[in-house]
Amino acid sequence: MDSTIPSTGDFEGWLAASAAVGKAVLEDFSNPLVVHHYDCDGIASGSVVLNALMRAKTPHSSMMLKRVDAEGMARVAKIAAGEVEKPVAGCANVAASGVQETGRRDVVFVDLGSGQISMVEERLLSLGVKVAVIDHHVPQKPVESGRLLHANCMLHGFDGSLDACAASTAFYCFKDARWANAISGEGRDNWDLSRLAIVGAVGDMQTDVNGLRSLNGWVAAEAEKRGFLRMKRDLRMFGRVSRGLVDFLQYSTEPFLPGLTGSAKNCALFLADRGIPVQDGAGKPLHYNDLGTEEQRRLASALINYAYSRKMEEEAVGEIVGMVFEFPSEERHSELFDASEFSTLLNACGRHGKIEVGVRVCLDEKGALEEAKEVLKLHRMMISQGVFYARQHTIDLGPFYFLDARGKIEDTVVGTVIGNFFSSGILARTKPIIGFSIDEENGGVKASARAGKKLVEKGYDVNLVMRGAASAVGGLGGGHKTASGASFPLGKENDFLKKCKEILEAQVRNFPPS
Repeated sequence: MDSTIPSTGDFEGWLAASAAVGKAVLEDFSNPLVVHHYDCDGIASGSVVLNALMRAKTPHSSMMLKRVDAEGMARVAKIAAGEVEKPVAGCANVAASGVQETGRRDVVFVDLGSGQISMVEERLLSLGVKVAVIDHHVPQKPVESGRLLHANCMLHGFDGSLDACAASTAFYCFKDARWANAISGEGRDNWDLSRLAIVGAVGDMQTDVNGLRSLNGWVAAEAEKRGFLRMKRDLRMFGRVSRGLVDFLQYSTEPFLPGLTGSAKNCALFLADRGIPVQDGAGKPLHYNDLGTEEQRRLASALINYAYSRKMEEEAVGEIVGMVFEFPSEERHSELFDASEFSTLLNACGRHGKIEVGVRVCLDEKGALEEAKEVLKLHRMMISQGVFYARQHTIDLGPFYFLDARGKIEDTVVGTVIGNFFSSGILARTKPIIGFSIDEENGGVKASARAGKKLVEKGYDVNLVMRGAASAVGGLGGGHKTASGASFPLGKENDFLKKCKEILEAQVRNFPPS
């Protein structure tokens, strides 16, 4: 048996079920509306579907939805019913998609919908349209209608937090669909879209030093065989391909390098003292992947030793080197060359209201990457500033760390900030971290929670924490075991935190004996 085939779950059943959903969308859906989330995985997964529809020359449109709630579903239902005459705002490549401006639209949810199946059925099936849900979140219940198709790895014995993201789920649906090459006219499949599956998984924090596992791991192994991906053990720090060496170290927040992060002078001295050149013969900055193998090893070893000398958290030090994912067809200094940097680029677009730019990058549209890079600059600056703020203001509330960033860090990036801070090596990763910001859309409070994989393996589940605490105060919450969020009304902050404490303490009591 192929060692890359997942050893848990019903792999053959999953292959058949996901392919059936993809086939139905391409062959049976009329003028589909693709509804996707706004983070990296949401953009990547939505783009897998859009690419497949474009290649099949199927008229379609798209929209972003932050959450499947009553307001969001009302918008989707109005479009599906044909009450909106113009293509949906924010649809990438509208002209090329051949969108019909009027008429009913069947609906494809991507990275959304599994947790709200009842609402989806109630609001859309009564319109007489077909619906597909392509997701990896915890399903609310089995579907009850043949007109609602559901591709979710959790229905086949896999873990949606670690085994498959929305982008890899969408890829399984459409990977083998055949389409005619515009130049040669020859039929081809969609395996080149495997890069979006990998980017979504990396962006959804489903990788670690050993790479990707299960359904994600199978896609990676097969993509490497086909020449679309290269995997290797290397430095995992952001900027290793797109930044000059000094900037690479200066702007590092995962890990946060005391004495180096934030100081270009100290970074230049650090490199010079270890004989690492920072410029080529023409005076241009060298990138990490410009260095020879021996120089790369020397730098990686120096960073690990430096981290230990500064008494950084051991788990963070152990993550400096690990599996990285590269796309050989991309320019080697481009953010698109490295899956981690690609995922951060998409996340930046999503978090700063430039979702259509991220989608256009995934559709390989001319000029999109340059636009996205400008958004990325702003995003990285805000994350860096946020991590510095978190260093000064995060407190220990017993069962969890807490950062009150209301009025200081925007709700679109607070989750990324606490995630970066949690992974920075500054905190001991013995408990989850929760952060507050102002919910700009609803005027309430946005809560974000993060827990590392080792905490999840121990028994922590911040999805249950956010769901339970939000429900207790009249809000909405959910996500994954490692990363989750919630929104709730102002004035309920103390009650929310008390409920978080109660749920986390109950989880600790249920931990197996050590």
